[in-house]
Amino acid sequence: MSNFGEIIRKIDKQIVKLIVLDDLFGSPKFRGIYENSASYLSEALAVLRSPEFTDHQKVIIVRSMQGLDLPRFLLFANKMLRLLESGLISQRVFELAVFTPPEWDNKLAENYDLPDVTRFLHRILKSEQVDAGEKKYIRERILTGKARLYFLGIRYWKETGMKSRSKEESAQAMSDFVARIEKIEARSADPTWMGGLFGDPEFQEIHAHPADYTNEASRVLKGPGFTDRQKMIVVLSLQGIEMPWFLLIAEHMLLLEAGLVSYDIFELAVFPSYDWNTKLIENYEEHDVARFLRSVLESEKVGDRRKEIIRREILTGKAKSHVLDMRNAGLLR
Repeated sequence: MSNFGEIIRKIDKQIVKLIVLDDLFGSPKFRGIYENSASYLSEALAVLRSPEFTDHQKVIIVRSMQGLDLPRFLLFANKMLRLLESGLISQRVFELAVFTPPEWDNKLAENYDLPDVTRFLHRILKSEQVDAGEKKYIRERILTGKARLYFLGIRYWKETGMKSRSKEESAQAMSDFVARIEKIEARSADPTWMGGLFGDPEFQEIHAHPADYTNEASRVLKGPGFTDRQKMIVVLSLQGIEMPWFLLIAEHMLLLEAGLVSYDIFELAVFPSYDWNTKLIENYEEHDVARFLRSVLESEKVGDRRKEIIRREILTGKAKSHVLDMRNAGLLR
């Protein structure tokens, strides 16, 4: 087997969670391939055709090819469709290669109106091997331009949320945020009680402007020096963030896979009680939300009870109907 194949196997042993950027880019070998994707394209395609590699390893490969420029990525995407139609890769590998999550570049969605990209998207629509959900996403989101607006909005949010600061300014912002969380904690007997938290002006400020604090919140959630009580306050303070960006927060909470947050924090952040938010429940049919929920179902760290609720209540629409009934009855905002 090629040296490229051996590199992929070595990366495979290091990676905790394939969709978490920090895990992948924490591998120097992965970064080396990603930053020189074009040089590895032929070898990548050869390994993707091989039955000797697992889906997990093939996902690493397709992730590493996301650094390709648009013409080469379109060539790669066409090859991936052929491999899917030949039964050499799974639907999951194809999906993660061609329709990337929000935190990655989304070349097809952002360039859907270029003739070559449009032709490829219509070719996917004609393929019998492509999942019906992906075809619906292409018709309703990509070819209408909605997906492009969504991804450009996320990019703008990320760029404006990461305003250039000096080291001193970043350190001060972090210090101020931590001090604010410690004050809230000191005044709160129960950090999960909505009434108590919303009676605290420091909490109200973060909850009202969550996008202004996402960098500091991320550092607290990753930090081993912070308590679960403090992390609870942080994740609840972010519940007011708008839906496209709440999904990024939810995906970030797969820090659970790396042991950086506890299961209780994951549950509170992603599946809070209805009075905090019902964003994932009400948007379960959206392509990226459905993809995230599937990644939760695939996680070995997520409890069986949560997976059962996702399968039986959320993905069937029962939970959404219940939420809408409660809102119509005046029991929810």
